[in-house]
Amino acid sequence: MHHIINNEKKINSIAIGGWFTKGSFFDRVGKEGEHHFLEHIIFNIPYVKEQTLKFKESGLVINAFTSQELMCFYVLCIKDNFSEAYNFIYNLLNEKFDLSKDVSFENEKLIIKREIEYHYNYVEEIKKQLLLQMFENSCPNFNIMGNIESVENITQYDLIDIYDSFFTGDKFITIVGDINKISLSNNAYYKSEINTNVFKDIDVIGKNKYLIDNYDCEYYYYGLSQFFHKVHRNEGLVYSEYIKDQLFNKLREEYGLTYRINTANMNLHSGLITFWIFKIRKQDLGISQDIIKKIFSQKINLQEMEKHRQQLRTKNMIQSDNATSEMLSLGYRNTILTGEDPDVCNFEEFIKYLESREEDPYQRVIGIRT
Repeated sequence: MHHIINNEKKINSIAIGGWFTKGSFFDRVGKEGEHHFLEHIIFNIPYVKEQTLKFKESGLVINAFTSQELMCFYVLCIKDNFSEAYNFIYNLLNEKFDLSKDVSFENEKLIIKREIEYHYNYVEEIKKQLLLQMFENSCPNFNIMGNIESVENITQYDLIDIYDSFFTGDKFITIVGDINKISLSNNAYYKSEINTNVFKDIDVIGKNKYLIDNYDCEYYYYGLSQFFHKVHRNEGLVYSEYIKDQLFNKLREEYGLTYRINTANMNLHSGLITFWIFKIRKQDLGISQDIIKKIFSQKINLQEMEKHRQQLRTKNMIQSDNATSEMLSLGYRNTILTGEDPDVCNFEEFIKYLESREEDPYQRVIGIRT
């Protein structure tokens, strides 16, 4: 079992993560959401259920997440609980449990369908629509939870099938915290040997368009997105904050509009997808479109980019100053971001890259129906 360990962090707690290199990009057509479904079912395995309850009663934190390319189960503990928490994560990755027994499959399916209905919101919907514009229907599944119809199509045998595939793929453990005086098994070693060839390569194929709902509404959500290949990931992250700042200031200073601009970034092995989303009144749509066109066509201010790089670096240092964040970051750095130096930015090359691109940002506007 590959172990990736950072015991230099002077943090009282210890975070232990168990990773599978599978996510929604591996969902089968018509069964979107099956890896997320499997995450739920694993928590219903009797051994996992029993340990989860025991950990929670002891004050430990146990959780999991599924992304497009990874699945992670993790425990946040202190030294006194380390051995038990570590053994749990190790067993979860190393032992194949029987999913054909009672794992509350039908009840969990109902829970997931209710989650999908409950978690619907306009921000997620506009991101979904932008992704369809960018990648059309030929891309892997970005929709981690799936939809009501696809979840209904998933059977218990489907989950057993993809669960079995986990044990022929890469698995690894990340540990962050003060474990200098804690011994691990002989199977633990500090070198990552994760096969990054398992990840799917994606690229933008859709035509950039400005699309808007036909519904006549008082308020709309305005969304923009761009894709940057992994060689421009770092600059793209900075650029995301730069555009957000430019857009907010232009709207405020030139038109007295104080719309809150939300950004979201999706880190994939192939690169970075960044989103800018804000809620807007109908009468301001034309103004916003003109400003967006102007911002994306004007020359980039290198001093402003450098300022945002420093701000982003500080934010990342603050966020990584706890065991859980650093443990998750460690997992991504050794899979999705492997071989990339987060401190390297070449803005001159990035500007040339932007100037050579033919596409403007993808734009989608959806009405808020009441």
